[in-house]
Amino acid sequence: MTETVPIHELPSQRFYFSMGILLNTTLTWEGFPDSVTETNKKLYSIIDNYYLESLSILNSSLKKERDILEEIESKLQESRKHLHDLIQAREKMDEEHAELSRYRQATHVSNREEHFRMKELEIEMNSVASIVMLLSLLESTLLRVSKELIESDSNLPKMHDVMNKKDNGIVKYLKYFEKYIEKQDEQFIVGSMKYQSLMFWLKVRNNIVHNNNVVTDEILADAKRLKIDISKNLHTHKFSFKHNDVMNLGNLCGLILDDCIEKGLYSHFSIEEIIAAEDSESK
Repeated sequence: MTETVPIHELPSQRFYFSMGILLNTTLTWEGFPDSVTETNKKLYSIIDNYYLESLSILNSSLKKERDILEEIESKLQESRKHLHDLIQAREKMDEEHAELSRYRQATHVSNREEHFRMKELEIEMNSVASIVMLLSLLESTLLRVSKELIESDSNLPKMHDVMNKKDNGIVKYLKYFEKYIEKQDEQFIVGSMKYQSLMFWLKVRNNIVHNNNVVTDEILADAKRLKIDISKNLHTHKFSFKHNDVMNLGNLCGLILDDCIEKGLYSHFSIEEIIAAEDSESK
């Protein structure tokens, strides 16, 4: 078995350290009013919650797949030994008993393959659930962060007053971040490759929830366009996801959340200017 990189060392967690820098800056720089410090403490708590829950989802996905693959390998070794013993014993049997032995061998192989297929399906179903949970967690986190910012800053407009009603969930919150939280004119998420990949996974989630994950030409075409590997289960005619897919989505969500912090919140609280000024003073 190949060595697995610890999940907590992967780039999906960079946002956690970015939020830590933001909180530390507001705590140590005297120019911030207490209200801003309190707001960032609440924001840190929200991001910390995402950090812990996303790690739990990723670790659970990894453990489930690893445990099942180890179980399959162990059962396969037992099966090979059992079949070897059957073949050896058959050499000493008459034709009638040998025929019965061959039937038992065929039955054993059939039952083994059915069992392995069920265990592999467990991996797929767990991965499907993890994909839905990761996207739901990102959506609720962006909502909570947006609400906290709006409640603490009277200069920010209410989301329902300014956002397009056709936009829902993650899309609406990201567009709000770009238009009202981040102070620059350039878009830092919408239209980017990360955003397109996120839209793909949102489409996958909707297909899971509303179409029972059945294979669709639209998702296959999008995957090809974005160069995202996506597999199909030939028995169920559904998309087949494994822990690697969950990990890729976890990384994507983490990087998007990091953009919301480093480019959105840093801009909103003028953190980059403060850090640059401190660096200049230290030289």
